[in-house]
Amino acid sequence: MPNVEEWTDSPWMPPSPHREAVLERLAAGRAHIEQQGHGKPPLLVHEDGGVLELHKARLGSWDLYSEDSADAPEGATKHVDVCGTIDEIEAWLKEHPGGAQEDPARLDELLGHALRMCGRMQRRGQAYREFAARVAEVAERLGAIAGPDCSGLEAAGQGVREAAGEGDYEQTVAHAEAIRDVANALEKTLRQYRDAATELAALYEHVRGARDWSKDVEERLEALRALDTGY
Repeated sequence: MPNVEEWTDSPWMPPSPHREAVLERLAAGRAHIEQQGHGKPPLLVHEDGGVLELHKARLGSWDLYSEDSADAPEGATKHVDVCGTIDEIEAWLKEHPGGAQEDPARLDELLGHALRMCGRMQRRGQAYREFAARVAEVAERLGAIAGPDCSGLEAAGQGVREAAGEGDYEQTVAHAEAIRDVANALEKTLRQYRDAATELAALYEHVRGARDWSKDVEERLEALRALDTGY
């Protein structure tokens, strides 16, 4: 899992207060950092589709944006979300009604960013749908696990006591083996559940990717721990 703390003192981090804003979004799982290679600035990839060069990230009146788009890598955006991009377009054209005619390249660039972010979110949505479909398959298999009939265990245990007390070895073994059979079936059942649980964990890790969702997961774990029954 990505360690947010390891980025705190990175030379690629922007200065305060922008650094704190970036770290907050990383810790909340709203963004993650992707490396571009040696000597190249890491990218801050936001859940809402925006991609900023990490060192250029700045905190505006509403959210993060890139202070400079010059020499930005392909796929980078000025804002971390579509709303910030649309707000800039609307504010610009309100202040400069002829802006689109005077600087069509700026309009094309901002619109391209907005549509690119929508495309990223669409692809992310598809990844979630695939995740949901595979989870449903695992859930169906879980529902089909029946497990053994354990209703005769107490009687089998009593049978062992009585047969052993009477010195009847064959009956003692017969009752004991009945307990073993149930135990073996229980072990097989638990392995099936475990395998399904680990498959779900793998699906979660795959869909999570480099995003840090530890805070949300811990909150949900706390709620589940309250329901633990001591198994």
